[in-house]
Amino acid sequence: GLSVPGLLALQATARARAVRAWLRQQHAPPLPGHLHAVLDAQVLACTPDRAAQLAWAGWQLRRWRDGLYLLPPRPAQPDTGWSAYWDGRQPLALPDGRVWLLDNAPDGFSQPLQVRLRRGGERLVLPGRGHHSALKDCLQQAGIPPWQRPWLPLLWHQEQLLAAGEVVQAAAFAPPLVPPGARLRRQNRAAD
Repeated sequence: GLSVPGLLALQATARARAVRAWLRQQHAPPLPGHLHAVLDAQVLACTPDRAAQLAWAGWQLRRWRDGLYLLPPRPAQPDTGWSAYWDGRQPLALPDGRVWLLDNAPDGFSQPLQVRLRRGGERLVLPGRGHHSALKDCLQQAGIPPWQRPWLPLLWHQEQLLAAGEVVQAAAFAPPLVPPGARLRRQNRAAD
């Protein structure tokens, strides 16, 4: 994303040029001219604790904390009933158009594990802790924007949460289920 304080430090015309250049780099359609004033007044000028947004042509600009983020067109909420079993040997296609990979583990997991999307209320035991933590709290602490959280793939062994994307790993994300040194990574399908 872009720094909101950095954008606000620019004059309005320079700010509009910076936003146009950034959108072009991201292969997004140009923001219609009249929406630059709306972006300034309703998104950039709001307080950091507000989740302000501006939409056009299916795309969205969202403010979260001190950042301005661009979201491409996609359904607002994923199908929370989606799930798959994954052995970790091959990339797993995710509902957001990306793939999930298990690096440094050519033989994959010791058994197929279930992958599903967030449904809410998930808990896990973090490394070095003896109690469960709410995944929601872990994602907030990791700085994951709210609109990305529903799309985060969760790795499960039976009813035990092992990992949330590559962001949060439970103490159980370890041998014998997961090979030593294995690392989760998501990427766009085109980058295969």
